[in-house]
Amino acid sequence: MAIGKEVKTKIASIGSTQKITSAMEMVA
Repeated sequence: MAIGKEVKTKIASIGSTQKITSAMEMVA
């Protein structure tokens, strides 16, 4: 179960990183 939680956290962090990148591109 811990492995599944870790994967979920990784996916969430990747998603937030993409959001930040797209936001920075819009500002630029």
